Amino acid sequence: MKKILLTLLLILFLAAFLRLFKISSAPPSLNWDEVSHGYNAYSIITTGKDEWGQQFPFTAFRAYGDYKLPLYIYLTAPFTLLGLNELTVRLVSIISGICAVGLSFFLTQYLFKNYKISLLSSFLLAISPWHILLSRAAFEANLALFLVILATWLFFKGLAKRTFLPLAFLTFGLTFYSYNSAKVFTPLFVFSLVIIYRKELLKNVKIFLLSLILFLILFTPHLILLPTAQGQARVFWSSILDQGAINQINELRTTSNLPLFVPVVFYNKPVYLVSHFLSNWVSHFSPKYLFLEGGSNFQYSIPHRGIMYAIEAPFLLIGLFALLISRKKGAILVLVWFAIGPIASSLTRDSPNVLRSILTLPSPQIICAFGFITFFSFVRNRKYHFFAWGLFLTVLAVSFASFAFDYFGQYRENYSFAWQYGYKEVAKFVGKNYHSYDRIIVSKKYGEPHEFLLFYLQWPPEKFQKDPNLVRYFRSNWYWVDRFDKFYFVNDWEINEVVPKIKGDKKTLLISSPDNYPHGAKKLETVKFLDGKEAFDIFEL
Repeated sequence: MKKILLTLLLILFLAAFLRLFKISSAPPSLNWDEVSHGYNAYSIITTGKDEWGQQFPFTAFRAYGDYKLPLYIYLTAPFTLLGLNELTVRLVSIISGICAVGLSFFLTQYLFKNYKISLLSSFLLAISPWHILLSRAAFEANLALFLVILATWLFFKGLAKRTFLPLAFLTFGLTFYSYNSAKVFTPLFVFSLVIIYRKELLKNVKIFLLSLILFLILFTPHLILLPTAQGQARVFWSSILDQGAINQINELRTTSNLPLFVPVVFYNKPVYLVSHFLSNWVSHFSPKYLFLEGGSNFQYSIPHRGIMYAIEAPFLLIGLFALLISRKKGAILVLVWFAIGPIASSLTRDSPNVLRSILTLPSPQIICAFGFITFFSFVRNRKYHFFAWGLFLTVLAVSFASFAFDYFGQYRENYSFAWQYGYKEVAKFVGKNYHSYDRIIVSKKYGEPHEFLLFYLQWPPEKFQKDPNLVRYFRSNWYWVDRFDKFYFVNDWEINEVVPKIKGDKKTLLISSPDNYPHGAKKLETVKFLDGKEAFDIFEL
């Protein structure tokens, strides 16, 4: 037992190291969602209000009009008192990632009562590209994953000791306040748990019903908000059944050569939704996505790299087959987990999506570990047994090393633009020269410059909330900021036209895209992406 605990501690140490190493520079910068989380957390802890002046939002923070769920922000708030920086904003995600690795061991051990499977699944999660990438940035999804694993472990504890059961359902309920995919995944997963373990739950009907009521109480506010603008915000930006899809359906109807009513039968919203959903769902299990190419979003995966290691592929297949023929409850649960994990992501555009399908974890790692141990249980010869283990671990180590060198090296250099790199450097320049200018104009080219300045300048939230110069408006399901204090924010294509009007006779600082400036501007400095390409030019007018 001491060896097992020591091994687990080493795995946790490795997980912590991989999630903390160079956290301020990899990912290369904070993106606009991360600074929004950080500044709203800072606003809450210092004023009791979000950046909009709303006191302690319960269901969501309005932010850019995307209505961010509140749990990550509230958990981050105390850390921001230590400063607004990469570590304090990403710490909740880092801790969630480390704890998820540890809990995966205990959960797997409960399911299979096999320390080899439990340790290996935990180790595979610790070094998983999928999990590492999403544990190192301030992604609410990573918090939701930790809560799902914690709640599932508490659920099994609750089957033996009933006082844990309400705590398990409470934790499941908290996932609704952490990440939007959980609003689809968690009810399906809880329903699956109830069906699979119904006999055990019925032994304590009162506790089970109390726990279920607690779960429904936490879920109800989100059901009520679903038809509202707040509830529809994420749907507008991500649903596969968007206006473009509706236009496509109408076009197919009008251009179809099928007779009479037939086009209406084939070209309609339900058929479109189901067909695209199924196609998206299947794509999450493709070898190309899992082992070769990964996702299309550069923040969630490294281009041309799978989110799992190729060496895991055969054992994933073996594990799936072995679990299918096992028919034990634990095996059924892992298979169901693996199947429903991508459902929320499959209802959205840009599938397969690494972030939106994160709640699939740690089922692939558990399946791979089960497959590996099952396969090598047939290797009876001791020499072959050690050789097989050594070969597997060597290939895995080489695969991991290749991923790590890429992630901490070329990836951060070549794709710093995807992380909106450069705003921190711009904010430093602005902070040093703030009092030297009457106007500071910033291009909107890279998105939400006001939030980056609020964050990096650690702008007093109360001052921002009451700013008489604040110009903010709603358009195209988004809240845009054109001005606060002496800052003006201008569309990049309007720089030459609008900047002279704003400047007037005032001394002005302009932060623009490369070589985009009005006549007479004096270049002071250039901010470059990590690959050497120009990101911003800073001018004096």
